[in-house]
Amino acid sequence: MNRVLVVDDEPAMRAALEANFTRHGWEVTTASGTREAMERFRSRPCPLVITDMRMPDGDGLRVMQNVRSLMPETAVIFLTAFGNVPEAVLAMQQGACDYLVKPVSFEQLRQAAHRVLHNAAPRPDGQPPAGGLVGHSAALQSLLEQARQVARSEADVLIVAESGTGKELLAQFIHRTSRRRNFPFVAVNCAAFPETLLESELFGHVRGAFTGAVTARPGKFELASGGTLLLDEISEMPSCLQPKLLRVLQEREVDRLGDTRPLRVDVRVIATTNRDLAALVEEGASEPTCFTGSMSCPSPCRRCARGGRIFPAWSSTLSRSTLRRGARCAWRTNFSSA
Repeated sequence: MNRVLVVDDEPAMRAALEANFTRHGWEVTTASGTREAMERFRSRPCPLVITDMRMPDGDGLRVMQNVRSLMPETAVIFLTAFGNVPEAVLAMQQGACDYLVKPVSFEQLRQAAHRVLHNAAPRPDGQPPAGGLVGHSAALQSLLEQARQVARSEADVLIVAESGTGKELLAQFIHRTSRRRNFPFVAVNCAAFPETLLESELFGHVRGAFTGAVTARPGKFELASGGTLLLDEISEMPSCLQPKLLRVLQEREVDRLGDTRPLRVDVRVIATTNRDLAALVEEGASEPTCFTGSMSCPSPCRRCARGGRIFPAWSSTLSRSTLRRGARCAWRTNFSSA
């Protein structure tokens, strides 16, 4: 059973999160502030802590520091009603797994909780774990070795595979094996947001950028600074946003909604899809140059039942030439280097 510690000074918020997580099979412990959170954590350590950012007796950063002094691998998600940009960036840089602005739907929070728990702690031998990629087949080990080579480069990555075959797990493995491992891994499902919200989610906005923007909010590119941004289901991104994404990939600059100055970002982008992007280009649904300059990792996968267990069986056609920084790859056919 998954366990979570919820820290919030608002009784209604604590009760709502406890009820929802319990309904979905979680074991929940609650605390009203930083001191109580430490007492609860000492008596019952949890792999996940969800904490408010600002509380009367301290802040969420203190909660994170305290619990990680006891259990360094603890995942921490921050909730805040303020949407303060420097505060959010500081939290991510200090090791927060995600940062959500209230009001937040429970489904969004639950997805974030499941996602961050997939990030396993480093093994005692110092080697990054393979996470949920379990198996000893030659094909899987070959794929992981190629992923390690990819991780040593700074190229952006496109992973193409069927649904349910572990694309996000592979993306997490690349992140944990790269020099960016100590910085945030931030994931965005491009299919989970309507067009108007996805732009703000990715690029952020300043106060007054649109009706209801009462505070500034950092985008996922900014929150992933120094680390890796996963764009899951990139094929579902609206075509009107693809030129803006292309600018970020080429210039490493983000234009926040309502801002007049671009923001420099240092982030590796990993995109995943289960669709035939070449066909989408032919239909005019995708921007053909969107991932020109990125490294392509086509990974058609299948599931194999062996002795009652499920193992992902991967095949990949990654060429050495794509490992160079800025290697060009074709958007169509098998996404091999051009």
